[in-house]
Amino acid sequence: MLLDPIDSRLGLPSFEGDLASGRRGRFFSFLVSGWVCGWLWEFWNFWAAAKWHYTFPIMQGSKIFEMPAAGFAGFPPFAVECLVMYYFAAWLLGWERPLPGLAPSQTPEMRSQNVRAASRPLTMVSWILLAALLYPQLAHASSLHVPETARQGLDLLYAGRSEDALALFHQVRSAHPDNPLGYILEAEARWWQIYCEACEVKWNTIDAWQRPRTPADQEYLDLTDKIITVAESHIARADSAEMELYDSMGWMLRARFQGLRNDRMGTARAGVNARAHALRCLQLDPQMADAYTGLGLYNYLADALSPIARLLRFLMRIPGGSKKEGIRQLEIAMNQGDLLRVEARFYLAKNLRNYDLDYSRSLEVLQPLIDQFPRNPIFQLIRGDNLAKLGRGEQATNSFREAEQLSSGDTLCDRHLRALAGQSATAFAGMSTSH
Repeated sequence: MLLDPIDSRLGLPSFEGDLASGRRGRFFSFLVSGWVCGWLWEFWNFWAAAKWHYTFPIMQGSKIFEMPAAGFAGFPPFAVECLVMYYFAAWLLGWERPLPGLAPSQTPEMRSQNVRAASRPLTMVSWILLAALLYPQLAHASSLHVPETARQGLDLLYAGRSEDALALFHQVRSAHPDNPLGYILEAEARWWQIYCEACEVKWNTIDAWQRPRTPADQEYLDLTDKIITVAESHIARADSAEMELYDSMGWMLRARFQGLRNDRMGTARAGVNARAHALRCLQLDPQMADAYTGLGLYNYLADALSPIARLLRFLMRIPGGSKKEGIRQLEIAMNQGDLLRVEARFYLAKNLRNYDLDYSRSLEVLQPLIDQFPRNPIFQLIRGDNLAKLGRGEQATNSFREAEQLSSGDTLCDRHLRALAGQSATAFAGMSTSH
């Protein structure tokens, strides 16, 4: 609609010129050809090894091949665009010339009043479409409001200095008590302490697998409740992508914790809620990349369930997932996210190791975290575990020794990691002599 009126005025073949002259054949032929080619495209795309995936927050359950059914309506106008763009580009390159009798200098005398009138709606629609396309880009810049203190605290947290990070997070919470962000950051710091204390070797893999109930659990759960309550009070007044993201993060933090307690029903409920709010966030702002963290984790883990767990999920009508889609979404979050960039990368690395047994890819995903936060002992432990599984005994031992040295403090977390890293280094030290 932007170029066809220009083609018409240049004296090039155009749909506007055809319709104004009563010739409709070419226009409808292109619509039909676009429809047919679209079905062929999607048929071939579905069976291809490397293919397009169409993902957006709605109509994912009504796909024909890989394309949501409504998307097929885009192929007819796409074919029309091909002709319009071809003639304009060919004119620029000198491949096409104006048709005889329709040169630009002759057009004013040859165009009747009704032709000019017919072009005005097309021109108006063109500007409306252009404004609609540009508006989301202009509005996106202020979608997420994260104070500098919060960013500094996150850097400290991922550097392994959770107590220093908590001090900054308390400042954020005190300065903005009616904003869920401060509570999210505090819960995030508490979670990393919990994860650290729960790490163990189980199934020959270092991770936080389970954790017994303790009196301090309720403090963490109260924090997640506060996040959800405050975010939903904002949503009730005026829905926004930012608050939907925070609501999703509250449920996500809760799901992690309940997973450590083997509370399967609670984990499932929290995961479904985190997914729903992440989808709503992307519906309001498709460029809010952090929301893909929750979606990616849900899709990946829902597909990684055991057959019995999948059957129970189906009977309970809990949405399913896809590992491939989950990996793609986590990659978006770790490359384009803001608040959850590190989280997305860490959990993708762990999932690739734990469920896909793809230790090389897990190392590749994890390495940027070690480069950015070289003093985080947890990252070094996961690295050493991957190296050990790849048979690189000497490198694994070095990584475990590095984690042991980094855990030099006197907190419960430091003492636990120091012992775990020392045991792992001793266990894998023999591998260096055989490889």
